[in-house]
Amino acid sequence: MPESKLSSSLEDYLEAIFLLSWKDGEVRVAEIAEALGFSRPSVSEALTHLEAKGLIEHEKYRGVRLTLEGRDFAQQVYERHRTLFIFLTRMLGVPSAQAALEACRIEHTISSDTYDRLRRFVGEQLAQTGDGLSRLSELSPGESAEIVRIQAPGWFRHRLLEMGFIAGEVVTLEKIAPLRDPIEFVLKGYHVSLRREEAAHVFVHPIEKDETES
Repeated sequence: MPESKLSSSLEDYLEAIFLLSWKDGEVRVAEIAEALGFSRPSVSEALTHLEAKGLIEHEKYRGVRLTLEGRDFAQQVYERHRTLFIFLTRMLGVPSAQAALEACRIEHTISSDTYDRLRRFVGEQLAQTGDGLSRLSELSPGESAEIVRIQAPGWFRHRLLEMGFIAGEVVTLEKIAPLRDPIEFVLKGYHVSLRREEAAHVFVHPIEKDETES
C-alpha cells in the first residue's frame, strides 16, 4: 500500500471504525469512544479530520460510515496488522496477546517496501506448510472456517470442546474489539467470545465465500 499520510492515531480510528461497522455499515460515536477508551470530544475531533480527507461520512446525531476510499484504506491497515500478527506468532513464536500489541505499534511505522517483502515472505512460509490451516485468531471479520483441531492444555481443551469448538463445526468471526480482545464468534447459532490468546489454540480451515453460499 502507498505510504500513509495519516497519523498513527487516525489510522487507529479508521481501523476501529472498520472493525466496529463491517457488518452494519455504520457505527455510533459513543461506540468508538467506548471501544478506544477516548472521550467523545476527542473522537469527534478525529472524525472531523477523517471526514475532511474524504475517508468517512458523518452527520451530526447519526452514525459514522466509511467511504469507499476509507474502507479500502482501513482494510489495508487491518491486513497489515494481520500479516504482522501472523509473522510474529507463527514465524517468531511470540505469544498472541503480545504479538497483537506489537503488531499495532509496527503497522504504523513499517515502510511499504519492507511490508511488501514481509507479506511475500509470510505467504511463502504459509504455503510451505501445505496444510492450509489458520489459527482461529487469524481470521478476518465475517470470515468463516471449519474447525480442524485444538492444540491446548487438557483442561482448556476440555473447556473449548464444551463451548462447541469441535472438529467439523463451522465458526464465523463476528467481531474483533478495536483493542484486539476479545474476539466474538458465531458457533452453532450462538455468540461466543474468546481472548485472542485462547483463539490461537484452535486450528481451522478457512472457507471461501462461494463455499458458504453453495
